[in-house]
Amino acid sequence: MAFDWLDFLAGYIGGAAGVVVAHPFDTVKVRLQTDTQNVYRASTLLCVNRTVTGEGALALFRGVTSPLLGLGAINAILFGVQGNMARALFVNTKSASSIWVSAIIAGAVQSVIASPMELAKIALQMEQGRGASARFTNPAQCLWYLYRTRGFFRGVMKGYGITLCRDAPGYGTYFYVYEVLVHCLSPSTGEFDLGAEMVSGAIAGCASWASCYPIDVIKSRLQYDGISGQQVYRSWLHCVQMSYRQEGMKIFARGLPLTLIRAVPANAVIFASVSGVKHLWGRYSP
Repeated sequence: MAFDWLDFLAGYIGGAAGVVVAHPFDTVKVRLQTDTQNVYRASTLLCVNRTVTGEGALALFRGVTSPLLGLGAINAILFGVQGNMARALFVNTKSASSIWVSAIIAGAVQSVIASPMELAKIALQMEQGRGASARFTNPAQCLWYLYRTRGFFRGVMKGYGITLCRDAPGYGTYFYVYEVLVHCLSPSTGEFDLGAEMVSGAIAGCASWASCYPIDVIKSRLQYDGISGQQVYRSWLHCVQMSYRQEGMKIFARGLPLTLIRAVPANAVIFASVSGVKHLWGRYSP
């Protein structure tokens, strides 16, 4: 099967569209996950209220530049690699093995970009100052600082290993659940169905996050650790042990309800956009 750039183009458009509706939810999620001082008392509403009243409504969009640029590229890689690998490795691209294997490969490939992008996003989202008092003002400044002070692997790529552990199986779940649902909900004629795409995408996003969320909590803590103070965790296992010892099992689900709420509109928009672009391309391309 020939290489197809359409998967990359559709993925980019879908990823950028998803950021628009998802970023405020993500800011609150990260602040809840990394709240080791219990400032927000694990309350989503309290976190939103204190963020908006203390820093202004735009604080919910702090760090949006990185995902707006990066998530388009990441989703381009994710959907592009998944689609092309499925066609290259399997005759039946809709089989369970085809979906899982191609999605795991795609998840692993995109994690190379996702890890530093999320590192910069987390650092910016956790900035408590505004204007001149803010330590970082943009993702590039944050990553350049980490590169100068800690190097490429210990600075820019901090947390890559655990990002890989989250994304490879997480995206396997993501694509598999979507394909099963959209097959059941779409018309037998094979025509594009916006409702089926959005429902399937929303549920797939929730399933994916539910399957890997405890890993995401540890990833957020590891990546933020040491950026604004003394480094606490020696490894991911040390982070798990300390988090459990200090806050119990509930820490591994902190922010999950908000994440699932965020996943519904974000992934509904992503899959609807990706499939819509492919549908329009197929209808109107020469």
